[in-house]
Amino acid sequence: MNAVEKFLTVGAAVVFTSCAGPTNPFGSHVWLLSEFKTNGQGLSHHAAIETYPKRQVYHTPFDLVLNIQDDEYIPKTFRYEILHNGKRIERWWKSEKITFNPQNPKKAQITFENLSLLPGRKNEITFLYYRDKNAAPVAYKFLPPHCPLRANRQIASINPFEPKNIDIPSIEDIASRNKINPSLLAALVAQESSFNPLALSWAKALGLTQVTPIANKEIIRQRPDWKYDKDVEKLNFLQLKTSILTNRITKKQDWRLDEAKSLEGGSVYLNLLGEYWTKPNAKEVLQRSFSEESAPLTDILLASYNSGAYRVKKAIIRNKEKWLESKELKEARKYVMNIKSYCHAFTAKN
Repeated sequence: MNAVEKFLTVGAAVVFTSCAGPTNPFGSHVWLLSEFKTNGQGLSHHAAIETYPKRQVYHTPFDLVLNIQDDEYIPKTFRYEILHNGKRIERWWKSEKITFNPQNPKKAQITFENLSLLPGRKNEITFLYYRDKNAAPVAYKFLPPHCPLRANRQIASINPFEPKNIDIPSIEDIASRNKINPSLLAALVAQESSFNPLALSWAKALGLTQVTPIANKEIIRQRPDWKYDKDVEKLNFLQLKTSILTNRITKKQDWRLDEAKSLEGGSVYLNLLGEYWTKPNAKEVLQRSFSEESAPLTDILLASYNSGAYRVKKAIIRNKEKWLESKELKEARKYVMNIKSYCHAFTAKN
């Protein structure tokens, strides 16, 4: 290999390693990620963008449809761009479909099939529509799922789950009595156990809401008449699994295997976590770390349910508003985003 060939080989390697980025949600490798900046030039025009679904989905792959409506017309040569985490994505492979409305030249549709958003990653997504090269962009932010803890939102469905011994009215009744969003409680169960009342984790969390031995001690203080089997803590995972499958330990011996009580216990524990974050020390951490009234309490409680309140507090102290991007809370971030995604799907009528 001569000097020129070596130079070209090394140069090509530098280009590919510096420009090629990780796989983005839109099905291709990023060839170039550049900070998006607009110079404000271009003719302004009126257009609207809507998406179906209306918010990001994390718990399953989905088809994303962008409906664009321009007040004047949409030319076949219109341009659009995707911003991911504040950067413009330049793609060499585009699999999305563009459909024009033959009856209405003011409308067009862009469909991204089988899109997957990874819950462990940050996904700030904005779509930009340009009528033509002389037009200023019209921007649309594709927002993450929203699921407030205290909202009293009815459950539209819990598809694709079909639990046998628990129904939607029961979930709504238990959640409402504990002032928990029914859709959020259903979403927590979907994420924790997939509605399997006999679910068991390696950490020996049990039941629909996967109550751990540590959480059980806290809940029992609130519900002292509930029975629990002390052998749960003594047995190893395989022994415990066998005891449950052979009916040696049933809902009669341990409340966590009772569907209704598991829902109640999970709700109680969420409220206990809420009380923890209102104590002076924890409240002071939130006040120091977030701007006034901006603390994402639902996310914080869900992350605490998954990883423990103390670990979450340490992450907030260390990383402030970017706490959920902490390496030590990687699993908690997936957990939170999946639950919010389920919650929105269970509630939404879109």
